[in-house]
Amino acid sequence: MKPRTALFTLAGSLALTAGLAALARRAVPMRGRITRGPDGRRARVIDEGQGPLVVLIHGLGGQPENFARLIPLLTARGFRVLAPDRAGAGRSDPAPPGGASLYAQAARIAALIEAERAGPAIVLGHSLGGAVALQLAADRPDLLRGLVLAGALTRPERADLAQATLAVAGFPPLREGLARVLTGPGVLLTGGLVKWLSFAPERMPRGFAFWGGGLLIAQPRAIAGVMRDIEVVAEGIAALQPRLPGLTLPVRVLHGAGDLVLAPAHARHLSRLPQAQVQIVPGAGHMLPVTQPDRLAEAVAGL
Repeated sequence: MKPRTALFTLAGSLALTAGLAALARRAVPMRGRITRGPDGRRARVIDEGQGPLVVLIHGLGGQPENFARLIPLLTARGFRVLAPDRAGAGRSDPAPPGGASLYAQAARIAALIEAERAGPAIVLGHSLGGAVALQLAADRPDLLRGLVLAGALTRPERADLAQATLAVAGFPPLREGLARVLTGPGVLLTGGLVKWLSFAPERMPRGFAFWGGGLLIAQPRAIAGVMRDIEVVAEGIAALQPRLPGLTLPVRVLHGAGDLVLAPAHARHLSRLPQAQVQIVPGAGHMLPVTQPDRLAEAVAGL
């Protein structure tokens, strides 16, 4: 490729990424409140309902809008729901250096529960959010009433992917630079495949890109966060394994039988826990909070 052609291609990719990110932020309705911590970083949380506390933790590449169908079911049952962005996702700023580990992500959820003085809480984690929920249960069982895990990451997975990502994610300038250049073209080229993998064998509901926040993945910081999470969570979930048998709180595990992102073996992996109940949902895929919200609401109410 000639230098001039490469320059125009780079400029086009940067412009496409910036345009899609701005469009996504405008197209997805803003929910919740944004606060700033002592370090000045923005953190957003959806806070709805009254009653016993339920905290919802979204997965890799997701945001609290993924729970748009579940939140009203929980508030109608008399729960108060807190659904935060994980750092770098949705409308929140990235984590500070060293603050993206599984331990650090769980610590932020613990701080949120403590700040609201509303615990102990039922914590529901979806996908990678399930790993954060397990870390939280191991570190701060005093803050939890029980766990609901939906399509959750519970054991080491895709070590090859983590190793391939490490070369990029471990060097922040490269990670951020690639995200700014490649997010726009990447979303356009792979969006259909990602949608199919996420929802199959079910279908993505109409309008999910807007009310479910799907478009927010088109932000460079969201893609940078995905790369960072793949690196740090792979290490964290492996380190967490020896502590899992010590979890004695009630755990409800739901997993789609047709999940193409995380196999149902992740759910069965927790069947050895003292108070775990595992349910494999026939005909369901990975996005249970979107496609099976009634089942999740029942699981929360059962705790």
